Amino acid sequence: MLGNLKRNITMQSAAAGRSPAGSSSPRPHLLALHGWRTSASVLAQQLQRSGLYQLLSPVAELTCLDAPHPARGPPTSDVRRAFQPPFYEWWDAVQEGGALRYVGVEDSLELLASELRAAAAAGRPVAGLLGFSQGAILAGLAVKLQERGERFQDVPPLRCAVLIAGGVVRDPAFSHLYGSSVGETAAAATTTTTTSAGAAAHVAVAAATPVAAGAAAVPLSSCCPSCHLMGSADPLRGNSEKLLGLFRQPLVLRHDQGHVVPRLDSEQRRELLEFLTSSLVHSPPPPPPPPPPQQQPLSSPGLVSALSGAAAATTAATAATANL
Repeated sequence: MLGNLKRNITMQSAAAGRSPAGSSSPRPHLLALHGWRTSASVLAQQLQRSGLYQLLSPVAELTCLDAPHPARGPPTSDVRRAFQPPFYEWWDAVQEGGALRYVGVEDSLELLASELRAAAAAGRPVAGLLGFSQGAILAGLAVKLQERGERFQDVPPLRCAVLIAGGVVRDPAFSHLYGSSVGETAAAATTTTTTSAGAAAHVAVAAATPVAAGAAAVPLSSCCPSCHLMGSADPLRGNSEKLLGLFRQPLVLRHDQGHVVPRLDSEQRRELLEFLTSSLVHSPPPPPPPPPPQQQPLSSPGLVSALSGAAAATTAATAATANL
């Protein structure tokens, strides 16, 4: 099912090459970014085990990209038990003068730009980004940089983002992206939230991230459609909540799991499918496939994992917090 490319994995299915609406045009292209100290292969397995790949594949062609940096240290113990190396990271967060600096993030942004250009040149432009954990932080950053006109101006605009256990960037080099004037914090953003029980509600979320002095005015809320998957048992969900304030009317799917690529219930699967269809192909969505048989989600760094138990998962989350 998986075809290895030079630096990425393109996930294939029986629907490969067909549009979800049944036309002869190819499916839109989503680029998927893995979590901290894992890999494209790990994310592909996580998406398959959770059932999200089976949900997404009729709507979009999914390519999982490896980060440019080999992991600068060992992954968490649950990752070592569940997956095979090599492992990669998008950056390594280090403390400098009381602030976090993302060592390697520029290389990751350049790799992402290269992939977007290559896909566009091949006639298969990337329509949206999907990210998990550190990959979701990078995806959110890319959306903001493109909308501001700072990066990715030579490729088509991204049409959506699916952010799983993401968060805001904490490197002050990017703080100008998170407000419109000095000292101003995020205005409340109206979100549509669906819990795992299927109840929808409108919630006001405020993200209090100050702007760097001298930053130019920039609209705070991103116009790019976004869907956020967030777990009530995720020890890092506070940063995910902040991310909501950076998007205009984000769709939020809340589940009771931890820092994982989650299994969604039937209503949430329907909402995610409708979101992607509306954002990518603007046509009525196909009926969602049934959920796969009940399985525990595969783990990733910093997640609450059934593979290692709650105590080990808390230790893993603490180890990864600086990078997520």
